Amino acid sequence: IQVLKRHRDYMFAGKPEEHYKPISIIITVIVSKIAEKHNGRFSDTEGLLKIVLEELKDYHKLDSIGVDSDFLQFGEDRRLIVKKPRAEGWEIKNPVNPEENLADRWAEDDNARAKCFFKWLKNVESFMESLLIYSTKEADVRQVLNQYYGPALSRKVFDRITSQGSNTNVTEIRHTPKPYHA
Repeated sequence: IQVLKRHRDYMFAGKPEEHYKPISIIITVIVSKIAEKHNGRFSDTEGLLKIVLEELKDYHKLDSIGVDSDFLQFGEDRRLIVKKPRAEGWEIKNPVNPEENLADRWAEDDNARAKCFFKWLKNVESFMESLLIYSTKEADVRQVLNQYYGPALSRKVFDRITSQGSNTNVTEIRHTPKPYHA
């Protein structure tokens, strides 16, 4: 979630549509729902990123019909993003409070927020594919991070990795705590 939010922030920083960038709660809800749906199918961050990428491609299909089309719906069993008919707007229900629509402002300003969401989604797909393809080559990862996050953050990430690599201590766990009394 943090990777995607940071990508969003960098992508829209200083741009005219920055005001319409996807809000954090929508990104959080979508990724959380994807992780929940696939619980147990990934064992590490890279595995989760691959699953999120595949699911995000499905979400991007919503826009292939066109943001301005009359009705878009993501799957009968997973109605997370819905474009209501007859220009009634968009709907993304808050899982904590289903009465709250997280996309209640998406139809404003000629669907500007919806358009930015799908623009970001397309860009984040490219970013994640590039990152996963090059994840074993440091120079290539640096290049991808420079492109999608900027050189300052890329340098910071690699400086941190380098400093942690030399200071990493491995501790053997001999007695694990028990959540019950034996």
